[in-house]
Amino acid sequence: MGSFKEGLCEDPKRLLSLYEASYLAFPGETIMDEAKTFAKRHHKNLKGKIHKRLEEQVDHALELPIHYRMLRLVARSYIYMYEKADHMDPLILELAKLDFNILQASYQREVQNGYRWWKQLGIVEKLPFIRDRWLESYLFSLSKTFEPQY
Repeated sequence: MGSFKEGLCEDPKRLLSLYEASYLAFPGETIMDEAKTFAKRHHKNLKGKIHKRLEEQVDHALELPIHYRMLRLVARSYIYMYEKADHMDPLILELAKLDFNILQASYQREVQNGYRWWKQLGIVEKLPFIRDRWLESYLFSLSKTFEPQY
């Protein structure tokens, strides 16, 4: 196994960063595979010994790395975690919730308009071999480009 600094195994935040970064590896980068294994093993050893909030983040990352998630849904879980944090700033929390809700309302309008357009187009009736799965396509594109464009 690769040589990683001993102090790294005692720092859960750095281990979490290493674990997340290991998912950005190119095929054949064995050092990143070793980093992933190293971080995962040491996170399991630290379980129960670290702050509860940080443990939630670690569990969240071990379940599915952030690079594989829809980033706006990650924001929602971070809002939830931040809400319970000891150092929580109510103004920042309010702004985060406001931003999340504004963007969600925008997405809901897009879905309504998209559905209306899809039904008016009538492709499913005209071409019976076409699947009626426009919402899946919308969600896929949303997972790749989540920032609103003005």
